[in-house]
Amino acid sequence: MNCFICNDEFEIRDLDHCMTCRKCTDYWTRNKDRNKEYYEKRESKIKDLKKYRKQNLKYKTMSYMQAEVIIKKMLNSFGMKVECERIFFPYITDFYIPDKKCAIEIDGSVHDKQLGYDDRRDRWLKEKWLIIIIRFTNDDVNSKQFKDSIWDLGFNFFEERINDINFIAKELGLSGYKLVLES
Repeated sequence: MNCFICNDEFEIRDLDHCMTCRKCTDYWTRNKDRNKEYYEKRESKIKDLKKYRKQNLKYKTMSYMQAEVIIKKMLNSFGMKVECERIFFPYITDFYIPDKKCAIEIDGSVHDKQLGYDDRRDRWLKEKWLIIIIRFTNDDVNSKQFKDSIWDLGFNFFEERINDINFIAKELGLSGYKLVLES
């Protein structure tokens, strides 16, 4: 379905607008009194998402718990924050890394049946929130490829921080100082 204000595609039943982009938010904010129904539906959807998030955190799968330990341990060692079950209205991501603006999804067997949904969701998160989605299956979680991918994500972040520090040092006239990564 397309939003009647911004013409963007969205997938929330019982609504005729997307409720998320700036154009739509501004429109509905200016017309708050006239659009009480909009706010009631939005609040209801947010409440449902929070309930679903709480349920996901309470009843984690084994793959999810293993992935959580690996992701948090590796990325925290690089000083990166990891958020579990982060809500980006109207979706929830498994793991969100704010420093890299990326989300890691651990897909179970249910995702085999909803490929079109996942593609639309990923495209929407990228367009609206500028989030890159990295997907793994449950079977990938204990693989070397999974651990290498998470490590690379952290290492790239660390390299970016070092480059930022070197740039600031240069700007401050500290040309004799330079941080270098050695393998």
